[in-house]
Amino acid sequence: MAKIYIFWLTVFSCVVTSCGAGDLANIQSTQVLDEEHVIAPEKQSIVFVDRGAIQCESSGMTLTQTSAMLVEQGIDVIDSICGIEAGIDVIALCGHSDLKMNIHFIHIKNFNKAVNLGFSPISELTDGYVGIVCPTE
Repeated sequence: MAKIYIFWLTVFSCVVTSCGAGDLANIQSTQVLDEEHVIAPEKQSIVFVDRGAIQCESSGMTLTQTSAMLVEQGIDVIDSICGIEAGIDVIALCGHSDLKMNIHFIHIKNFNKAVNLGFSPISELTDGYVGIVCPTE
């Protein structure tokens, strides 16, 4: 009987709190494009870079900083979000990475240029990514 009670308590808690899904509703975009500048999804590539954040020490690079790295090399950034690799648990331990990343949507013609700058294709993430609320810049 206790197992059934714990099960329903867990289900109720998830329903009430959305099990953390609230973060997904608050994904921050860095750029809103008007209709004349929209690029079709099939002409876009998605790249990411580790923020370089260290728990208890630094928050790493901001979305604006990594976007500027691309723009400075002539790569137009269509959109950007913060994210974390799906399916990976992160231990809370000072001095270790938090595994958060900055994700950028770019024109497909600039894909190789971005990879040469140290960005990685989103396809490298086995289980994909989850968008998260960006830290305040």
